[in-house]
Amino acid sequence: MNEDFYIRLIYKKLNNQLTSDESAQLDAWLSHSEDNRQLATEIKEVYELSGGYFEEQINEVEVDAAWHQQLKVIEESGAKVVAINTASKRRGRIITFASAAAILLCLAIGLQFLAPASVNMIELTATTDKEKIDLPDGSIAYLKKGTTLIYPEQFSKKIRSVQLVGGEGVFEVVKNKGQFEVSTFLSKVEVLGTIFTVSESINETKVTVLEGEVKFSMKDGEALNLIANEQAIGNATDKTIAKAEKIDNSTAWFSNTLVFEDKALGEVIKDLAIHYDRYIAIENKMLATCPFSSTFKNKDLDYILNTIDAVFGSTSAMVGEEVVIKGGNCE
Repeated sequence: MNEDFYIRLIYKKLNNQLTSDESAQLDAWLSHSEDNRQLATEIKEVYELSGGYFEEQINEVEVDAAWHQQLKVIEESGAKVVAINTASKRRGRIITFASAAAILLCLAIGLQFLAPASVNMIELTATTDKEKIDLPDGSIAYLKKGTTLIYPEQFSKKIRSVQLVGGEGVFEVVKNKGQFEVSTFLSKVEVLGTIFTVSESINETKVTVLEGEVKFSMKDGEALNLIANEQAIGNATDKTIAKAEKIDNSTAWFSNTLVFEDKALGEVIKDLAIHYDRYIAIENKMLATCPFSSTFKNKDLDYILNTIDAVFGSTSAMVGEEVVIKGGNCE
C-alpha cells in the first residue's frame, strides 16, 4: 500500500474514526521505521495547528513555497534566519489533507521565534543519529536522524530557549547560565543544568532524565519535576503526565545500550524492531510470553538474535525482508 493510504489512516486516528483492523495496520506501519513515525508526528502538528481540520481531498503544498512565505513574514518583523539546513528532509513536499494547515505549521514554527533584528535564528535537521550540535552557551544537543532543532545564534542572559520539532534529542546543559528550555509542539521542559532526553510522537511526549533535575509540563496541562534516572510520559489527549516505573529503551539510539529485565520476549522484539529498523516476527506465539533478561551495549542485531536463539532454543532466519524467529520454548 502506498504512503497516502497510511496518511489517511493517521488522520482517521486523529478523528477517532479508525476501525480495529485499520488500527492494527497503522501500528504495524509505524513500528516499521523512524521515518514513518516522524511523518505521523508532522501530520499531527499540522492537524493541531489547523484546529482539527480534516478533508478527504489530498492537497500538496510545496515546502519551499511555505518556507518562503514564512521567511517573508519573519523578514517583515525585522528578524533574520540564517544557517538553514533542509537537505535532510526526506520529502520535497508535505502531503496533507489541509493545505492551509501545512502553511500554518511552517509559519507557527518561525513566528514562535521572532526576535529583534540583532538575533539570528538557526534551524538544523539531523541527517544521522547522534548528530552533535554545539549551542551558543556551550551546551550540547544530540539529535536523532530527521529531528529538527531551532535556536538563536546567541541566547539571552535570562533564558536559553530552543525548539525541538518532532523526533528526539539528548541535551547536555551547561550550569550557571540561566534557565534552559526545550519546547515541543505538545510540551516544555525547563532545566538549569542537566542531561536529559525529549522524545515526541503523534500521541505523547516522553522525557528521561539522566543527570540533574527538570520540570516537565504539558501545554495547558499537568507539570511534574523529574530527577536523575526518572522517566515520564505526557499524554497528548488529556494533557496528563505519568511517571514510568522503569526507564525504557527509548534512549538506546543515543547510548547504544539495550537493557531488558524480565521483559516478555514479544516486547523485547518490539524494541529491537524499532532500534534496528527491521521487521521481526515470532512464529511461536507462546515464545512471545517468555521472560528475557540481558544487557547489550554496542551489539548488532545478529548478535542479539543469536543470544535469544541460544537461550530459548529458537532459530532466527530471514524470510523475504522479515526476520522470523521459529520454534523454541521458555524452558
